[in-house]
Amino acid sequence: MINRFICILLVLFMLVPPIADGGTVSETPSFPTIPIAPIVQTFGYLNHVGIDFKVPVGSAVYADLDGYIVQEVNSEGVYGRYLMLEHVDGYVSLYGHLSEFKEKNNTWVASGSLIALSGGDPADNIDGDGWSSGAHLHWEVRPKGHTGTNRYNIDPMKYLMSFKRTAYKLAIVDSSDGLNVRAEPNKNATLIYSLYNRATVQIIEERFGWARLNSLRPEWVLLKWLDYEK
Repeated sequence: MINRFICILLVLFMLVPPIADGGTVSETPSFPTIPIAPIVQTFGYLNHVGIDFKVPVGSAVYADLDGYIVQEVNSEGVYGRYLMLEHVDGYVSLYGHLSEFKEKNNTWVASGSLIALSGGDPADNIDGDGWSSGAHLHWEVRPKGHTGTNRYNIDPMKYLMSFKRTAYKLAIVDSSDGLNVRAEPNKNATLIYSLYNRATVQIIEERFGWARLNSLRPEWVLLKWLDYEK
C-alpha cells in the first residue's frame, strides 16, 4: 500500500510544470518592452516571422511569460545577440538584436522580469546588432516541436493574449484611411501603430469618445470609427 502511494506521488510530481525555488507558475502575460513602443513591422507582413518594436538602444526587455532562459547567443547573424525563453507549455519566445543580457542562461524568470536590453543600431558600435538597419527589438514565438526554426512561428501577440481573461466587445474598424492606435485617449498621444479598415478589434473600455483595445498595454482608438458587431 505504501509503495503504491509513493508511486502515485511520483506520477503527480512529474505532471507538475517546473517552477523555480518554490515559486508558482504564472499565466499572466507581460508586454515585452516599454509600453509606448511603436510597432514598425507586424507579424506576417512580407513574411515577417515576428514583431518589431522601435525602441532606443538600452530599452528594457521583459519576459513575456514565466519560463527558463534556454539559450543566450552572441552572434552577428540575422538576430545578432539574442536569447530564447522556454515557457511551461513548451513554446519559446525569442528576443533579437539585444545590446546586453540581464539574466544568466538556464535561469528561471517570472513574467515581467527584466531579462535584457535592446539594441539594433549599427551606428552605436555595440556588437550584436545582427541584420538590423536601426534600433529596435525583434520578438517572436515558436511553437512546441519547432523551436529550432522560425518557419512555423505564430503571432506572438495572439499567443500572449490567449493567456488573458478579459470581458470585451467586438467591433470593426470603419475608416478607409485606417485607424491610429495611441498610447492614451488623446489625439496628441504617442502613435504606436495603425489598424487597417475592416479590421476586427476587441474593446474593453470606453472613455470620452475613445475606446480601449484588449491588449497587453494601453491602446486607444477613436470610438467614432468603430462599428460594434451585432
